[in-house]
Amino acid sequence: MRIPYCWICMDDGVVLYRKEAGEYVAHCICDAGREFEYKGKDYYVPSVEEILDPDEHARNNIKNWLDAHENNSEAKKELEQRGIKITMASKNI
Repeated sequence: MRIPYCWICMDDGVVLYRKEAGEYVAHCICDAGREFEYKGKDYYVPSVEEILDPDEHARNNIKNWLDAHENNSEAKKELEQRGIKITMASKNI
């Protein structure tokens, strides 16, 4: 069990998104996303800020992570060590 530093990309550096023509990738605005930035003549990897609302996406990822780990005392302990306290109100972000 690992707590992500970036709740937008979950430390992957990229976020996958769908458009009518298929699935695409956008680079994250965190340190992990820097290696995926590319503005070349062959193709362009947009920033997540251009594709979606990063705050809303992070909130959804936090909710999903909390739901997946709600009964895990180690997860709660590790969050508290990072200064994050979970209450019922915070689960309703």
